[in-house]
Amino acid sequence: MLSLMHSHRSEAALQLSSKPPSSVNSLHRLPKISASVEPAPCTTLVVAPMSLLDQWQSEAAKASQPGSLKTIVYYGSDKAVNLQHLCCEGNASSAPNLIITSYGVVLSEFNQVAAHGGDRGSHGGLFSLDFFRVILDEAHYIKNRQSKTAKACYELNAQHRWVLTGTPIVNRLEDLFSLVRFLRVEPWSNFSFWKTFITVPFESKDFIRALDVVQTVLEPLVLRRTKDMKTPNGEALVPLPPRTIQIEEIELSKPEREVYDYIYNRAKRTFAATMEAGTLMKSYTTIFAQILRLRQSCCHPVLTRNKTIAAEEEEAAAAADVANGLADDMDLQELIERFTCDEDEQDANKFGAHVLKQIQDDADNECPICAEEPMVEATVTGCWHSACKKCLLDYIDHQKDKGELPRCFNCREPINQHDVFEIIRHDADPDPDPDLYTSTATSPPPQPQRISLRRLAASSSAKIAALVTHLLRLRRTSPAAKSVVFSQFTSFLDLISPALTRDHIPYLRFDGAMAQKARAAVLHEFAARPGGCVLLLSLRAGGVGLNLTHASNVFMMDPWWSWAVEAQAIDRVHRMGQESEVRVWRFVVRESIEQRMLRIQDRKKFMYVFSLPRCLTSGCVCCRGGGMEGGGEKEVVGRAVSWGWRLTLWVWRDSAGSLGMMSEEERKMQRIEDIKELLG
Repeated sequence: MLSLMHSHRSEAALQLSSKPPSSVNSLHRLPKISASVEPAPCTTLVVAPMSLLDQWQSEAAKASQPGSLKTIVYYGSDKAVNLQHLCCEGNASSAPNLIITSYGVVLSEFNQVAAHGGDRGSHGGLFSLDFFRVILDEAHYIKNRQSKTAKACYELNAQHRWVLTGTPIVNRLEDLFSLVRFLRVEPWSNFSFWKTFITVPFESKDFIRALDVVQTVLEPLVLRRTKDMKTPNGEALVPLPPRTIQIEEIELSKPEREVYDYIYNRAKRTFAATMEAGTLMKSYTTIFAQILRLRQSCCHPVLTRNKTIAAEEEEAAAAADVANGLADDMDLQELIERFTCDEDEQDANKFGAHVLKQIQDDADNECPICAEEPMVEATVTGCWHSACKKCLLDYIDHQKDKGELPRCFNCREPINQHDVFEIIRHDADPDPDPDLYTSTATSPPPQPQRISLRRLAASSSAKIAALVTHLLRLRRTSPAAKSVVFSQFTSFLDLISPALTRDHIPYLRFDGAMAQKARAAVLHEFAARPGGCVLLLSLRAGGVGLNLTHASNVFMMDPWWSWAVEAQAIDRVHRMGQESEVRVWRFVVRESIEQRMLRIQDRKKFMYVFSLPRCLTSGCVCCRGGGMEGGGEKEVVGRAVSWGWRLTLWVWRDSAGSLGMMSEEERKMQRIEDIKELLG
């Protein structure tokens, strides 16, 4: 697109560049305040999601010679300018070549113009100009032809119109019509015409006839480039380093599994009851809400609880910790100093200091429960007695099973799992400035290893523990490597943040609640940081469009229903400009709904080879990727039959469902089958 802006310009822009005005008299006159739409022959308008505004601006600067492309971001406080005066033909010599704005701004100004009776010219904004070119980035934002955003974009005036999207069809075939409507491709931009020749044949199961029409419409319009394409010489069109994707199965802890099983059994009972009563579709929302809770429980049990109650319990626990002198993460040296300086309760303090000093010296003490020497994963109680981690937790569970209050095996003080601390021996922090000390300067004295006592319940998420383990390993092996952590739950990112802070892992955060300038600042800082850093990213806010090639590690904390959404997120890192091998970890809880979601993903990935969106973007009616080029419906189905009747049914069911070709009864049956697979 940026190359097109430089190579394909209007006649007015070409005349201006070839023969700049020689005197004041040769300049065009600025129009008076006009109530009509003014031409903007030198200006291209780009409409993109808010997260990508700064991305477009930076990419435009990289792709242009200094001073050759004037760019403005029309958003927020920068909207004070009168675009009609700035971009009109009379001001062509100083008009911006590129204006970047968001879908939200387009909708807002459309509403303002509508409120003033459709008076475009006097508004002075986007709708007061006839641009040379308008480009919609991530154009599936207007997939619903009846949405206000789509209607606003339809009304933008331009001589040339482009749409950029990786998903021209998201849910229904009408998603594609919305793009054709914006492009003003006659007569197909008329919905009654589209419905007569495409929608009605689909609904009457005459798929091949409808596909023929769709191909005819799109063949002269669609340009497609993928990372797999090759040049005529057989070389990769876009040379990229290798990418490895690893699915890591996570084992839930016993408390996490109990929460998951409780929600799972409740969802199964609800599903069985509604199936028996014949009210499943009426309870569809309720069941999917329980499925959402199941997915959240795979991330962290706290996500399934009432936020107010959870916050109150945290405040009460924090107050109790203050009273007892405890915390989730306590530095061992500070504890020893506190005990040795305190004059009260000298015996208890001397014992505590003695125990902590032994931990600091890495003494090989015997476990008082199993007599193992040294202890296996030594842990400390709130009364400062040590034992193996497994021994101590089993000891507490055994007393609970007998209906007794758990008491310390040594001093008989009441204990609980909340006040059990594990010993964490931290890696040395990487030197933030390796050039600070030269060969002639005195090297700094080696810092003692930092040791802390961390409450076991502080990381009550198996996924967070696995993530931190990977990040610490990367810090040891690749100190300069940057990582991106994706999750669709911003509340889960809230829980990941303190875990990274406890282990002194630097991180930044990018989510939909941030303002545009704050998002741009985060991306700039992430790219500019010289050392390793982690970017916590909301899948919805940062899953498309962004350029994150400074990172080389990706962690997908939770799966999405469609693999395409996850693949788009991964491609924020593995894309043009990436120079390092990209490693991707997908965290999936073993024996959970997440594994069933992967099975649905795999099925849809396999069926995607045969589905219509592939056909639409590759310029063929049938699917060349699946070895089914040419032929009618019988031939296509016949070749698929050789792969098994079940596959054939899946292929046609998925294609029909994704394009809105199913009847209401068929759609209902598919939803029931999906729920059965998830809760089976």
